[in-house]
Formats: sequence, C-alpha cells, structure tokens
Amino acid sequence: MRFRSTGAGWLAPVLILVSLALAVVVAYVVAPDHFPSAAAGLVMAAVLLIMAPLVWLVGWLLNSERTPQGRVWHNRHTYDGTPLQFASWILPVFGLIAVSVVVGASTVPVVGVLVFLAGGTIGVMTVVRRARRLGVTRRHRRAANARPGRR
Repeated sequence: MRFRSTGAGWLAPVLILVSLALAVVVAYVVAPDHFPSAAAGLVMAAVLLIMAPLVWLVGWLLNSERTPQGRVWHNRHTYDGTPLQFASWILPVFGLIAVSVVVGASTVPVVGVLVFLAGGTIGVMTVVRRARRLGVTRRHRRAANARPGRR
C-alpha cells in the first residue's frame, strides 16, 4: 500500500505517531509503578485529546495564508488526498479506544464495547454535522462531478 503526500503532508503520520508516543511517555511518567493500568489509560486519552487540536492547528497554519482580505485556504499540504489539518480526527478515536479499554477493564468488557460504540456514534454524527455545515460534502460532490470524463 502506497500513500502519496503533497507539500508537508508527510507530517500527518509523523504527528500522529509523535502524539501516540507522547501519550505513552506521559502516562509512564505520571504512573510509573502502575503503567499498564486504568490511570495510565485515562492519562493517555487526555494527552491524545489535548494533541488533537494542536495537530489541527499545525495543518491549519500550513494550509492557509493570511492576506489583507482575510485567511485564504489552499490545502497544498495533503496526505493521501486529505488536507493535513484533518489528520487530527484519528487522535480522539485513539483516546476513545483508551477510555473504552479502561471502562471494560474496570467493569465488564461488554460495557467497554458499549462505551466505544456510543462514543464512536456520537463522534461520527458530530463530524458529519460539522462537515455539512462547512459545506464539505457538497464541495467534494461538485469537484467530483466537474472532473473530466465524468457523466
């Protein structure tokens, strides 16, 4: 499988891996005696939730320019066709996985699965609603229909 990036789009997997490594290191520093524990899982989830807006900010700064008329988006920095700022969505998913593992280990595994499914459903609904509000889905449809060779 080969992924293509444009501009600084190669930063997407690097930022995600650095965020995951930072979450593990912070969890180990906070609870070295109880590293594979519920507390460590919650610390990892918190670090990932903190890193998500920071990764989005890096993409936002790289994929826009300030002009006298306001901020102009160009999305030149992509990873596999996705603008760099949208690589941050995976970090809350990893955080949700960490929380659901903690809940499943602390209670019954079924409850952890339910937490993951409920959190994932709410997350997907929020992202879709936000994308519709921003007009992302319509813009992609228009771009797909404008491609040469499309009927």
